[in-house]
Order: sequence, then structure tokens, then C-alpha cells
Amino acid sequence: GFGNIGLNGGSGTSNRRQGTYTINGSLECENLYITANNALCLAADAYKMIVGSSGSVTVRTQLLGNTGAAGLGLPELQLQSGGLLKIFGTTPTTTIDATGTKNKWTFDANATVEYGGAAQPIEPNFGSYGNLKISGSGIKSLGASTTINGVLSISSGTLTTGANNLTLGAAASAIIAPTAILNISAGTTNFVNRPVTVQASNSGVGSIINTGTISNATNVTLQQWITSQRGYRVLSNPFSTALTPASSISNTIADISGTNYIKTYNSNNTWTSNQTVPANTAYGVFLRGLKTDFNGTPGLTNYADSAKPTAFVYGVTGTLNGNSVNVQTNATGFSIVGNPFAAPVKSSALTGGTAGTPYYRYVATLGSVTPRIKAGGWSAVMSSGDSTIPMMGAIAYEAGVTSITIDGTTAISTTGNGITGLFGEAETLKYLELQVTSAGNFHDKLYVRADANASDASNEKMDLVKLSNDVTNIYTIALDKSRLAVDARKGLEANIPVGISSPAGSYTFTVASNNLPNASNVYLLDKLTNTKTVLTPGATYSFAITADATTKGDERFELGAVKTAIVDVINNEAFAVKVLGNVVNNAVTVQVKGAKSAVQITVVDVQGKIISTTTSNKEINTVSLASGSGLYLVKVTDGDNSIVNKVVKP
Repeated sequence: GFGNIGLNGGSGTSNRRQGTYTINGSLECENLYITANNALCLAADAYKMIVGSSGSVTVRTQLLGNTGAAGLGLPELQLQSGGLLKIFGTTPTTTIDATGTKNKWTFDANATVEYGGAAQPIEPNFGSYGNLKISGSGIKSLGASTTINGVLSISSGTLTTGANNLTLGAAASAIIAPTAILNISAGTTNFVNRPVTVQASNSGVGSIINTGTISNATNVTLQQWITSQRGYRVLSNPFSTALTPASSISNTIADISGTNYIKTYNSNNTWTSNQTVPANTAYGVFLRGLKTDFNGTPGLTNYADSAKPTAFVYGVTGTLNGNSVNVQTNATGFSIVGNPFAAPVKSSALTGGTAGTPYYRYVATLGSVTPRIKAGGWSAVMSSGDSTIPMMGAIAYEAGVTSITIDGTTAISTTGNGITGLFGEAETLKYLELQVTSAGNFHDKLYVRADANASDASNEKMDLVKLSNDVTNIYTIALDKSRLAVDARKGLEANIPVGISSPAGSYTFTVASNNLPNASNVYLLDKLTNTKTVLTPGATYSFAITADATTKGDERFELGAVKTAIVDVINNEAFAVKVLGNVVNNAVTVQVKGAKSAVQITVVDVQGKIISTTTSNKEINTVSLASGSGLYLVKVTDGDNSIVNKVVKP
């Protein structure tokens, strides 16, 4: 192990070890004694250790001060500008003198003291620090009221104030690194309007837990890590002041000041473009990546390469809330409620303190591996006391009241399990979730909910209006032509129009969940092909979109239900074959219905040359043509029957 180092010791005149010792390199020891306890030590003697601007002293266990009577030598530890003292012991200091008659401690404003062990108390008698760094694991606790005149840096672990005051000096600042925590458990923490940053990275986000008193926190920057996915994020303004994100974020981020880049959800159940977000209000922000992701002006077709957009840090600045916040909600219909604190909160805190409340959160990626697809959608969850909503997170739910109070002393939780529990696990909530994918990539989803209190008449406050994607959108259509992401209905007595917009290509509807009361009777009708698909959980329906306007828009699909199960009707249709849409990428889509067994699909040209042969038991099949233009014959047989269709490739 490491030995002990002391400025004096022994019992003779020769062992007084007086003088000044300067450390300009690195010194590491088990214990460091800054003492003058020997009876031969004189008051006139100098016992000084100086840690120079390039020096560092690491004490693995304890820094020990003088216990001798006044009038002996006055030992001193001096940290010059740039000097570093690291202490790692669980009892890092002892016999440190607060009066200055036995020890002298001089810390320059640009010197650093680092507490880097496990659980450690912060030396109370140092009083003030230049730079104070918290590292290592465990909780570091203030032992007395403390002032930081340089930088307070919590690089890992937790710094807790206890009942003590923590103050930033007139030129100070503070940084809480990703996953690190400043816990203002009691006392008053005064930021003196100095810059404080709660950092984020791909490894996590820092936190400020405030269950005490915080003052002059007007210059606090909160960060979140944004994944490399083009799309909306639904975030909270966690400040007591209005926020203008376009002017608050880093100038390296692609511009968000355009129309519809920032939206807030109002009491009329609509998203409204709004560059200024009121205090404690959730908002949607359309993020495209960094400016350097683009060749010139940011745009969907102007990304520099296939790896863009890149992930980045999104940060906004404002005034922190106190430990209790009143948030305005809608008495009827949906409310978008954001986390008002600089730390994770229990999901139940955002649903009025009631666990087991269904809510939605907006997720940008949802399994898509194509980062340029703006493919966000609402994901359904149940609130609980052991799942958490992250800092700047927001949810949508039916509050039923005009406001809720979120108490940080009970709401904040940095040990929650994250968001768990799908709606499908809740017997009280009945809904259909329909997703659309292409080539294995998620593109969009919609919900239809069964609710006895809903009205089928038009867009109402129990519906959730869609945040539009710029590639693929699916939605139900209300009587007033509103496009809905969540459509609440009493039932499916009337058919529900389903709209879709997307570029030409092959797509698949998938039933992610369906526990509606008449789930086995609910179907999707493709009016273009006159095909009904029963929407039981896991069911799929593949279709193509072409340049033909009838293959997309608001008229092709609708949801409906019959009084009895329609599975037998669909499964016993006569053998039929239909070519869907036009030729796309030297291929066509062939629909086969009523086959008695697996079918063989053969494509031949007008000379009788076989171009491709496929064996399939699927209803929707993609078959290849030759690269040249002309007439092709598509022959489908199930052993007993054969049907031939003609395809003209331009």
C-alpha cells in the first residue's frame, strides 16, 4: 500500500521537519499529516505544504490536521491556482481546525478539492472552496454551510446538502454530469443567478432533486439526449418562466424557428404553432439534426450522407421551479402534462397522483431503423408509483380537472423502473392499435378506443389530434375532417374512415393489439381491392401505394364491424387473383384469395419464356418481372384452378 506523509514527527530537534515543501508533480499517500504536535515544534517555525499550479496530492484515506495547543507551529496546506487535492477515504478529514489557530488552509479560487471515494462527508471547517469536485460512487454530504467560488462539478455520484446551505459565489458555476445528482434535501441552495448546467449524453441525464429551498435559479440549463431520428419530440417546459426554444438551444442544431416546428396543445384539442411556450407547459418540437448534417439548407433531401441525422444534446435555459408546481389541465378530453422538475418523476405524479391511470407518451423512433423517417407515434402506458417520466418528459391523458399540483417531495424518483406496462395488460381499457411498416421499418400507428363516454359525432376532447409526419401518416378521420391519432368511440356501429399518406412502395398494416369488446368482428376494409381483413391481434394486411391517387388518401381504407364473426366469410371466398397497382421496381403485387392450398405463381413474357416462379401460401405476394418493357402473363394455380392476369410494363 501507500505510506503516510507528515510535515513533522519524531522526538528530536532533527525531526522537526520544518520548512516549506512545494509539490509540482503528483504525490500519493495513505494519510497526509499537516501537524505540529511535537513538543519541540516552535511557533516561529514554518510547516507548509504548497500544491503548485501543476501539482496534485492524492490522499487515499485521511487528511489529518493539528491537535497541538495554540502557540506551537502553525502548519499550513496551500493550494495554488490549478492545484488539486484528492481525498478518497470514507472519513476523509479529521482534527481540521476551524479557528485558524492550529491549522491554516488556503485554497485559491482556481484550486480544486476533489472528494472521490464512496460515501463521504464534506469537510465542514474548510468553509469555502475554489473548485469542488464530486466523483466516485456513493453519496457525498455537506457537513456545514458551504460556498463555492469557482466551479462545483458533480461528475458522478450524489452531493446532498442535508440541512446545510449551499451557495455559489459571484463568479461561480455548477455542472451536474450525466447520471450525477445534486440533492437539495433541506436548507437553502442559492445559485445567485449563476450558470448551472444539468448535462445529458447517450449514457444518461443528470438531476437536481429539490425537496428543500432553492433560490436565484434563473440561469439553469437542462439537457436531454436526442437520438438520431428525424421527428417530433413532445417535451415539457420545466421552468417557471416562458421558454422560446429556438433562441434557447445551441446554434449548432438545425433551425426550429419555422412555422409548425414548435407546437403546443390547447384546450380546443388542437396542436397550435407557438414559438413561445408558457411556463410549465408541454410542447412538440420538430428536430431534424445538426446544421452540419446537411449540405447547405436543412431539408429532407439535403442530408450530407446516409448516416445523418446524428444524435445530439438538446438544451434549454430558464428558471427552475420550486418543489411544488401547479399545472393547468383540461377538465374534459386530453391534456398534455409535462414533468416540471429537473429530475425524473413518478408517472403517477403526472396523472394527478393516481396510479393505474392510462396515458400516452410520444416516441420518435418506435423501432424504425431509418433515421430520416419522421415516424413518431403515441405509445400507450399505465401510470404507476415505480415507473418514471424523465426530465423534460411529457404525457397525454384525460385529467378530468382544470389543474393538478405536483409535489416534488413525493413525485421525484431517481430509482424508478422506467415506463412499464402496456394498455393491453389493463382489463379496464379497450382499444385497437394499428401500425404500418415498410421493409421492416416502423412508420406510424393509430389507436381506436372504446369509451362509453365518447361521442362518434366528430373530433371531440377525448380524441387526440395527430402530429403529422413528413413521410407516412395513418389516421382516422372525424366528421369535421380532423385527423386523429387516438379516436375514442362508443362502438363501431358506424364505419370509421382511415386515411394514409406515404410515398409509392409496399406497406403492411399490423394489429399490435386489439381487446375491443367485439375484437373478432372488427375488420379493415380496403375499398380499392374490396378486401376485408379481420383485425385480431397479430393480423397483417399488405398493400401497395403507387403513383395512382386512389392507392392512398382518405378514401381507400375504413374500419368497421359486423354483429357476428366474419372469419368464416373471408376464409371461404372463391378462388380469385388480382394484380394490385402498377409495376414498381420491376415487380408487381399479386393478391390471391380462396386458394385451397399453396399456390404457384409463374410470370412469362409474350414469347413464353419463364421470368420467375414463386410458391406461396400468402394472400399478398410480390413477383418479379424482367427489366424490359412489354406484356407479361401472371399465372396463378392452386392445383385445382388456374387464373391468368395480364400486366403491361411501360
